[in-house]
Amino acid sequence: MKECYEYFNCDSMDCSKRKNNGEHCWDLESDLCHVHDSSVTFLREQIESKKEACKLCFYYKDQIET
Repeated sequence: MKECYEYFNCDSMDCSKRKNNGEHCWDLESDLCHVHDSSVTFLREQIESKKEACKLCFYYKDQIET
């Protein structure tokens, strides 16, 4: 499974996922999703649960469906 930062070609070293390898990004409290998908940022403001917003992410869908 590709890591989210590889999937999005993210080079940010501030990424929580890079620091917590082994956990899924959707299981982490903080992330940089807004860098890759502005719709997720908007949805996170509308949806109380981070996990619910993550279910709409391209990466999440791609990883769960495979």
